[in-house]
Amino acid sequence: MKSLAFPRQPTRLLIMLVGSTALILAICVGMIVWVLDVSAASLDQSRKESEQLVLRSAIKIELRALGKQTADYTAWTELYDDLHGKGDRTWEEANLGTYLVPSFEVDAIAIISRTGDIRYAYYESSTRYHFASTASQTRLRALAHLAFAREVTARETSTSGLVSFSGMPFAVALSTVRDTSLKRKSEFALVNMRSLNPTYLKKLGQDFGLQGLVLASSKGTGISLPQLTGGTSNIALSWRPVKPGRDLFSRVIPFTIAVTAACAVALVGLVGLWTMLWRLLREREARLLRAELNASNARAEAAEEMSRSKSAFIANMSHELRTPLNAIIGFSEVIAAQPLGPIGVPKYREYVLDIQESGRHLLGIVEAMLHISRIDAGKYEPAMEDVSVHESVDEAVTMLKVIAAQRAIALDIHLPSHPVSILADRQGLRQILINLLSNAVKFSPSRSVVTLTCLETEVCEICISDQGCGIPADLIPSLGQPFVQAEDVYRRSYQGTGLGLSICFRLARAMGASIAIESEEGVGTSVTLRLAIHPRSQLAMAS
Repeated sequence: MKSLAFPRQPTRLLIMLVGSTALILAICVGMIVWVLDVSAASLDQSRKESEQLVLRSAIKIELRALGKQTADYTAWTELYDDLHGKGDRTWEEANLGTYLVPSFEVDAIAIISRTGDIRYAYYESSTRYHFASTASQTRLRALAHLAFAREVTARETSTSGLVSFSGMPFAVALSTVRDTSLKRKSEFALVNMRSLNPTYLKKLGQDFGLQGLVLASSKGTGISLPQLTGGTSNIALSWRPVKPGRDLFSRVIPFTIAVTAACAVALVGLVGLWTMLWRLLREREARLLRAELNASNARAEAAEEMSRSKSAFIANMSHELRTPLNAIIGFSEVIAAQPLGPIGVPKYREYVLDIQESGRHLLGIVEAMLHISRIDAGKYEPAMEDVSVHESVDEAVTMLKVIAAQRAIALDIHLPSHPVSILADRQGLRQILINLLSNAVKFSPSRSVVTLTCLETEVCEICISDQGCGIPADLIPSLGQPFVQAEDVYRRSYQGTGLGLSICFRLARAMGASIAIESEEGVGTSVTLRLAIHPRSQLAMAS
């Protein structure tokens, strides 16, 4: 078990730990507050812009409704006849001022002729003084002139917008009085005026969900509204925007402060707990270290003793097995040669040949195990020398040609045109090449190709590729260990012990070389042997 190493100066570490934790806590709280503040401001701004659009839409809706009411009222033949005739004062009082003001919720009406005469006027007492001035009368005539200018014969038309009379803003709707049955221009225009007083603005705010809707008290506050003739008027409205973000921020801040305080208290508690546990942990660590050291020493001694015992056992068993195996092979060769006369039954000679082949196979296994044990025991010392790649490859190919021909497998060899010298153990390199080529031939199907390619770069790379069954990806990392084979033992179709690759990996490692395996099931396998180039060959390449 691996234990933690505790510092020798806990006070300094404790101060650093508390300081860094407090700093991180402060930064986190600051970031949270900042994010909340920015989010609240963004939410409030979005809500304000939404309410601004609502206010503009509310004014447009009110003006459109007032204009529609005015246009509907002026399309009245009886009113047209009254104004174009002598006029009935009693009828006008009953159907104009006292009727229109409460019905349309307006504060003043005026009927003005095309020549500019005010034919009829009615003002609520609260707004009467706004129309008493000459400037207000002139503006009324200008509004009537605008209604006549925008009139369309035999068609319902109206114009609405905002106008100021003596400093008081009014919503104004204009329409010419006409007889729908006559296709001629009217001589009179009706002007309906609704004051934007506090009572009306309060009701408007309630209808559209706007709080504190009032006339703007100073220039630059609130929103400016469009004037009747187009453009922006000097009339502005302000309101008290709802601030959901700020409200949320106000509710969250106390919780954030409470959490921060709880974290601070927890930090103080952790400091105290650390102080109490430190000595216990130090004592426990010391005990664990002593126990681990003793266990490691015991495991090392046991492993070393096991390795010595294994190597000695393999060496002894190998020598013990080789003697009777050599005798079995020798006697089977004598019987197969029949020097003392022919064997009576031919089948016995087949059995003798089987015994001979099995003995040689078992002897090969024993010698491979002995070779591995010698390398693992450090008794194998490679004789590093200048070795020709061409000669080593030729020797290995010569030994495998017959086996390859028996299985109808072609050997495709690609070597550099110039001599290549490497630094290696001659016998070890020969055995590696033979083992790799033998595996490639053994696992290749009939009428396939085994390719050997030599590339000379910073190192010498000898790549042997086959078109065999391939190796599962999960087995590649374990190749090179003794008795590990690419195929499952229950469905293996080729003979072998799995010692060949293990010997190759050990010989390569002993010579300072390396072996890499790439394979794909159903496609084939490529084994690359990388060896150091001899300095003489490097000088030849440079020249």
